Amino acid sequence: WAHLGSRLQVPATVVHGGPPVVLGLAEGWEIEVPVTDELSALAAPGTPALVFFHDDGRLAGWYLPDAQVGIDLQHETP
Repeated sequence: WAHLGSRLQVPATVVHGGPPVVLGLAEGWEIEVPVTDELSALAAPGTPALVFFHDDGRLAGWYLPDAQVGIDLQHETP
């Protein structure tokens, strides 16, 4: 996750555990994020999260710090 940490990070909270998982960003926006079965089970409403963005604003990944798991999307084709 070190390479994701160099990206723009925004604190968030899980709004809907999913699937789909919806995260509420600190700025007041909500974003639907890709999820695996493992993450869906851990993403309960109110759970703290971090959302990472590319410089152009595309989603780079998201992370649940308390569970120490997340999804890295940096290697997907735009």
